[in-house]
Amino acid sequence: MVLRSHHSNRTPTMASSAFILSTTPFLSGPRLRSGSFTSSARPLSLGVSPHSRRVRTTLRANAETDEKTPATDSSSASSPEERPNTTFEAPSFDTDVFSNFVDSAQSRIEDLQKQFSEVDSDELVENAKETSTGLIDNVLAGDWLNRGELYGGIQLVFVILLLRSPGGLDGLVSFLCGPLILFAGAFISGKSLWDLGRKQLSIWPAPVPNGDLKTNGLYEYVRHPMYSGLILASAGWSVSTGSPARLALTIAFAAFLAKKISVEEEYLLETYPEYSTYCDKVTNKILPGIY
Repeated sequence: MVLRSHHSNRTPTMASSAFILSTTPFLSGPRLRSGSFTSSARPLSLGVSPHSRRVRTTLRANAETDEKTPATDSSSASSPEERPNTTFEAPSFDTDVFSNFVDSAQSRIEDLQKQFSEVDSDELVENAKETSTGLIDNVLAGDWLNRGELYGGIQLVFVILLLRSPGGLDGLVSFLCGPLILFAGAFISGKSLWDLGRKQLSIWPAPVPNGDLKTNGLYEYVRHPMYSGLILASAGWSVSTGSPARLALTIAFAAFLAKKISVEEEYLLETYPEYSTYCDKVTNKILPGIY
């Protein structure tokens, strides 16, 4: 073998066979004697082995196959049965129930609008004026200082105290039944006023002059239903506001009305002789079956 240097133009020299065989044992054959060189030694081969050629050939074939084969999306290659269903499905909704609810609400709204349209505002204003005028006339009518003014004045004081703003004695007592009692008392008072008549409304124990004895409506159950409504409304207001002071005033107000009823009935017996028969028929004053 001839070894040539890259950086020199000197004449090539022959390498000794012993140096070649000692540095490349895998190329050496049988041991050589010193100073001899036989043809049985394998020649030095710097080429590629057959196994390497097969590996290169296989890699090159695979690369050519990848270049020829077009890239495909795994999601498109899968069958429709294998792909997950990503379509959004809206929840089922019963439109008939919703439509019926809307129709019912709209029908009720139309009924309320019809009722309000039938209300005559001028008539309401006129009735309010007549009621206030009649109350003033009834307060001023009769014999002064002989109509039980003391009881009427105390009644007004109780009403003012109940409507005043809460004071320091009020607590945080509150019940759900308060508004119910309040509206029930207001309804009873209003119905009693309707049965009695606006022209006979007065705060004095003595009846108004030229009045009539009323025994129909709520007066068939108790003799003084208007006072029953006032007591209930006062109790409901006291409970709704959580005011122990108002509740105590309500109890005192009820006791006062009981005394006022005794005085008022004396005036009624003097004014209406048939009132005793009415008392025998309707035995309760404020609460049916109780008092």
